[in-house]
Amino acid sequence: MPEKNSGKRAFSFYKKENPQEEKKYNPPYVFLEHTADIMYQARGKNFNEALENAARAFFSVITVIEKTKKDESFAVEVEAVDKEELVVEFLSALLSGMEVREIVLADVAIHEIMEFKGKYLLKATAYGEKRRPKDLVKAVTYHDLIVEESETGAMIQVVLDV
Repeated sequence: MPEKNSGKRAFSFYKKENPQEEKKYNPPYVFLEHTADIMYQARGKNFNEALENAARAFFSVITVIEKTKKDESFAVEVEAVDKEELVVEFLSALLSGMEVREIVLADVAIHEIMEFKGKYLLKATAYGEKRRPKDLVKAVTYHDLIVEESETGAMIQVVLDV
C-alpha cells in the first residue's frame, strides 16, 4: 500500500509550473492515517478526474493495479441527489460489481456525469481481470467524506471499511 500521510487535510492543489502543460496531479491520491479503516484523498483537475482517481485509489487497496490486466469490463450507472452521495454510490457499485463478477479492477473511465431533474447521473466503464482480490473491502462509508471543488481542481476524501 502507498505511503500514508498523518494529516486529515494533506490536500494541496496543483501548482502551475508551465502554463502550457496539461494539469496533472502527482500523486493522484494519498493515503491518510485512520484508526481502523482506510482513508485517502484523491484529486484531479475537476470532479470527474478526482472521482476516477478515487476509484483507482480504492482499486490499489485490493490489488497492485500496475500488474492487473484490463481484459474484462463492465458498465456502471448510478444516480444520486448530490456529489457526496454520487461518490459513495459509484464506489459501492464498483465494489459490488467486483464481488458479483469475481473481477479485480485496475481502471475506470467515467463517460459522463450529468445533472438532470435534481439528480446526478453517472455512466462509466470499469476494467480489470477475472480473479479474486487479495484484500476485501467491506463498504464505502459516508464517515469523513469530503468533496471539495475550486477553480484550480477537485479533491475527494473517502473512508473504506475493511
